[in-house]
Amino acid sequence: MLTWQCRLQSTWFYNASGADTTLTFPLFFFAGSGLNYDAKKHPWKTLNEILPTVGGDMKAAIRETLAQAKGAKIGLRKSSEYATFIEMLTIAGLNPGDYSIVDLAQEELPPALISGSIDIMMGGIPQRLAVMREGYATLMDQTAVPSTVEHAGFGTTRAWADAHFDLAVKIETAILKTLAYIEKNPDESFGIIAAKLREAGTVVKAEDLKGVWNNMEYFPNSKAWYTQKVATPGGQFYWKDRFATVLRNLKAQGTIGDVKVPLEDMNYGLKVVAALPE
Repeated sequence: MLTWQCRLQSTWFYNASGADTTLTFPLFFFAGSGLNYDAKKHPWKTLNEILPTVGGDMKAAIRETLAQAKGAKIGLRKSSEYATFIEMLTIAGLNPGDYSIVDLAQEELPPALISGSIDIMMGGIPQRLAVMREGYATLMDQTAVPSTVEHAGFGTTRAWADAHFDLAVKIETAILKTLAYIEKNPDESFGIIAAKLREAGTVVKAEDLKGVWNNMEYFPNSKAWYTQKVATPGGQFYWKDRFATVLRNLKAQGTIGDVKVPLEDMNYGLKVVAALPE
């Protein structure tokens, strides 16, 4: 069994290289990337400030928000954050060439922002929480663009999933039961999660997780949750929109070549969750 924690971009990369990998076990939906900046240095208006002035038109609000920052140095990791930023600009009808994108590791982002080496940081949740504690504002985050929300979990080869489908269903059942328990028992669970994160070198306080869980990262807790939000057209994290978006952007940027694999074969999680008991 080839199992690793993976994100959607990784699935496309592997398949572009000829591996028959697929996202088999849905675990979480990452919407934590935000564009943080120094509001004392840059008199920009945030998306939430602009949105009411354009009658709630999200596309127009995104365009005005990002247009303010033309010429800015954007620090981000050239992987999922890069794809997210490109999609934001694509939706807004803006040119990536109008921004100076600086490829930085996650841990390098807060120091670079605080020192003024970059104007905007697009980092993960620990980095975002770190600079927000220092008073840095959020220009916008990816919750404004649902098609950028990252589908993440554990992957296998399609061959393994086909040969061990009953086991796959049992594994996903255990995952969902665990996530449901965490949601119902946050005080106990967040302390455990924070301790495990510290062991892995990521410091996030248990109290901070209350602002992350189902606000920056979203966790399915049942078959019904996944069916409504992910498997159904128009759902908050409708899978096909995101999978098609990632493929289009990666190909447009020349990151991967042609991939002749149906979208459905990239997401065996659909089959696994559909087979769970009601």
